[in-house]
Amino acid sequence: MIFDAHTHWDFQHERNEEGIRYAQSLGVEKIVAFGPGFGPNSHNSRQPNEDLATFAEKYPGFMYPVATVSPAMGSEAVENLRWAITEKHMVGLKLAPGAQAFRLAGDDAMAVLEEAQSLDIPVFVCASTSAHSTPSSAALVARNLPRLKLVLTHAGSANYWADAIRAAKRCDNITLLSCGNPLAGMRRMVKELGAERVIFGSDFPCAYPYAINYELAKVNSLDISEAERERILCKNIAELINVEV
Repeated sequence: MIFDAHTHWDFQHERNEEGIRYAQSLGVEKIVAFGPGFGPNSHNSRQPNEDLATFAEKYPGFMYPVATVSPAMGSEAVENLRWAITEKHMVGLKLAPGAQAFRLAGDDAMAVLEEAQSLDIPVFVCASTSAHSTPSSAALVARNLPRLKLVLTHAGSANYWADAIRAAKRCDNITLLSCGNPLAGMRRMVKELGAERVIFGSDFPCAYPYAINYELAKVNSLDISEAERERILCKNIAELINVEV
């Protein structure tokens, strides 16, 4: 099974059905769905999360929606996260510190992350070249919140993937979602961390229509067992969001 752990959807876009059919034609059977955009003022209410959750209801067993909040909203962000998880049954939290203009290790973000730890949900954080969310800052958060399930999407991207590996080595509660990394980076991730710490994701449809093919080709070229490949392509993310596969 292929479980794409990193997709973005604009729930009002006319090409959604086309995109979903395309993903399924490549063998994708389940996806983790993030919203369409992240800005400092774009997620300061419940509406975007409600819209995404409602959109995902059209695709039961295929699409698993992930909430986002703006940490700058303080206690309102914490309340919105709790509501999204407990009332709308979203399966995790996505944060993009660079786009949302907050520091991952800042006080506002820590309050939201503490709530995520309490809710026992994974937190997907864009950790690449932004000064707001480097892999090293993610490691600081992970050490301060040892029960937090922290997933580094892009895992340092093309330039900082080695830093992402170092962060994951220091913190057992960090998992790397390889998306936009070179093949050499992904090989190192699996070699140094093990297949159980690496997750497949495509960032589809941001690089439409090539993203899924490219990321699948990286996984399929790894010199690993089929059991390890299954871990990367499906089982790791399924366990994080408590979905049976």
